[in-house]
Amino acid sequence: KSMQSVIEQSTQRRIEIEIRPKFIIPDTNCFIDHLNLIEKILNTNYYIIVVPLLVINELDKLSKSIINMTDDSIEHAEYVQRNAKKAIRYLNEKFEKRERNIKAMTSQGSILETIQFRSEELVKKVS
Repeated sequence: KSMQSVIEQSTQRRIEIEIRPKFIIPDTNCFIDHLNLIEKILNTNYYIIVVPLLVINELDKLSKSIINMTDDSIEHAEYVQRNAKKAIRYLNEKFEKRERNIKAMTSQGSILETIQFRSEELVKKVS
């Protein structure tokens, strides 16, 4: 049966639909502020964490310098830098061990098993 027909037939009885995501795509702030939760999620071995290369590159940049940060305090800039370094170490470790439930993704949607090569060369196709 199609989903629409099931919904139409359910006017007299209640249907409950449960959605269970399998893939989680954390952004840069998740790695800065909630690395411990990402680690817990990864340790369940149920979810697959997909990390965009853009996030990895942002974490790399944040881990290297606080000079260009426009935060309101040096303490916050240091917090971001310190946690970005932790996140990069964590990601490098997981990808080096070839953890099966963590993947990297390019901006074009290609899934990578490694983050050894982190830069993306975007080639504009000429038609």
